[in-house]
Amino acid sequence: MALHGKNKYEFVDGLIPEPTLGHSTHALWHRNDNIVSSWLLNSLSKEMQVNILHCSFAKAICDDLKERFEQRNGPLIFQLKHELITLQQGSMSISSFYSKLRSLWESLSELKPSHSCSYEGIKPWCDFEQPKYAMQFLMGLNKSFSTIRGQILSMDPFPSVTEVFA
Repeated sequence: MALHGKNKYEFVDGLIPEPTLGHSTHALWHRNDNIVSSWLLNSLSKEMQVNILHCSFAKAICDDLKERFEQRNGPLIFQLKHELITLQQGSMSISSFYSKLRSLWESLSELKPSHSCSYEGIKPWCDFEQPKYAMQFLMGLNKSFSTIRGQILSMDPFPSVTEVFA
């Protein structure tokens, strides 16, 4: 957030490439890249700094850290999916049950790999995925909600999870 706020994030993701030597902006680019690199290094522990000092640019620091720490967390994904599959309303209020589901969905969503598709390119997939959340919510409700569950399941178009909760 700080890098975006200072308009310096492009040094980390490589969108502002190093200008050629002799270009009028070469010195300015190096000064800004050094500022970002020092911010990054100062945010790391001393042990981590030693391992990163070989990186000459901010992007190289971030690439190194990304390679080192951006690994799929299989056990956590398994745990979250297991909790989602086994979660039932039980003695929870509907609000508590819905909040618990939302929290698990969001935690799992944060572990998904990023994508660079445009909104239009991913919209059909999102539209396909949305009923899954509403169905999961309905499946976890107590039997006392079977009548309203049946009414919701027969709706066309099928409502969003937020509408089902409401």
